[in-house]
Formats: sequence, structure tokens, C-alpha cells
Amino acid sequence: MWGSVRWQARAAYIRNDARADFNAYDQVAFDIGFPVEFGGFWASPRPWVLVPTAGFSRSRYDQPNLIIDPFVRRQDREWRAGAILDIPVWQQVGIGIQVQYAVTNSNLSNYDMNNLSVVFGPTVRF
Repeated sequence: MWGSVRWQARAAYIRNDARADFNAYDQVAFDIGFPVEFGGFWASPRPWVLVPTAGFSRSRYDQPNLIIDPFVRRQDREWRAGAILDIPVWQQVGIGIQVQYAVTNSNLSNYDMNNLSVVFGPTVRF
């Protein structure tokens, strides 16, 4: 039932410029996933693919926000874990489902966050 296990990784540097310096930031991000192909629960044109994922990002803002705290520049750290399922339906068309849980810790507590997201929709391979 289970095929071979592979891995994929992503590293990114993001620069976000904004009109207000307290909204501009530099971010580094790292993500890893382990795609696993397996036979689905009904006859399908391709194997199903399940991708468990994990990631981390750190954001450092350019200037303090004078309204929030005039002496502290915001710094956020986000940890995330989730899974993506690609279900083939017909030829190159499928349905994708992604579930992710993310925790953001900030040096300014009003930006701390726990977030569960669920996204689904059509997929096309080409």
C-alpha cells in the first residue's frame, strides 16, 4: 500500500517593504515535507499523495510601532505543522486538502497567535 518516502525542503528570505517602517520586516523561513504516495480508497488515475509538513519562520521588523510600544521593535517566531493530501479524481485533475496548525510567539504579546487553518480545492498537474 505505501510507496517510497521522499523529502522536500524550502528555505526563503522575504523582504516586506511598507509605507510605515513599523510594518516593514525581514523574514527567514524553513519548511520540510515528506511526500508519501499510496494507493487510494478507490480506483484513481494516479496514486494519492500525503505530505506531512513542518516549518519555522522568524520576522524582524524595522522600527517600533509608536502606538503599541515606542521602545520595542517587533520580532515574531512562527512554528507550524500540518499535512497536505492530494486526491486524484480524473487524469491530471484532483482535490487538494491542507490542514495546518501554527503558533506565533512575539516579543510584543498582542501579536502572539495560535491558528488552525483548513484549505481545500481543485488541483491540476501539468
